[in-house]
Amino acid sequence: MTPNTKTAEEILLKHTGNSYSIAQRNKIVAAMTEYANLKSGEQWVSVDTELPKDCQVVLVWSNTSIQPTIAFYFKNDWMYYNINHSCFWISAQPHIKIIAWRELPSPPKQ
Repeated sequence: MTPNTKTAEEILLKHTGNSYSIAQRNKIVAAMTEYANLKSGEQWVSVDTELPKDCQVVLVWSNTSIQPTIAFYFKNDWMYYNINHSCFWISAQPHIKIIAWRELPSPPKQ
C-alpha cells in the first residue's frame, strides 16, 4: 500500500466511518488517490488520453527514452530536446513516438 493510498483510506474512514463495504471503500480510495496524483502533478498523462495545451513546455517520455526530457508542444507536434542537447520536431523523426507527458515541477522556493 502506497502512502497516498493509506492517506486516502484514512481520510475516507475519518469522514464516513465504516458505512461502506471494503470493495466500495477500495474503489473510492483508488479514485481519491488518482485524483490526488493528478492534482500534484505526480502522474504521467498518456498522449492517447490528453495532450498539453499549445505552446506548453512539459516533460515527456518517448518510446526511445532512457530518461524524461523536455519538449514543447505546438499544433499536434513536439519540439523534442534529447539527451545530447539537440532538438528536433518529432514529425521529422517517425521512429520516435511520445507516449506520455507531465507538467514541469514548480520552481524551488527561494
